[in-house]
Amino acid sequence: MPSNIAEGRFRGTKKDFLQFLRIAYSSSAELETQLEIAKRLRQIKDFDYLKVDSFLLEVMK
Repeated sequence: MPSNIAEGRFRGTKKDFLQFLRIAYSSSAELETQLEIAKRLRQIKDFDYLKVDSFLLEVMK
């Protein structure tokens, strides 16, 4: 996500920057889905899903 934002920032136009912000937001939604799948399948042990989910939601703002 940060790489998408950085790339968009240096593309030169506001339109490009906004497009890369949308891409970054979409990537965060993908990550949110993958975390939910991992949680339901119990694939990651000793992992604080609530903490990570809270952090991800903050990033998505």
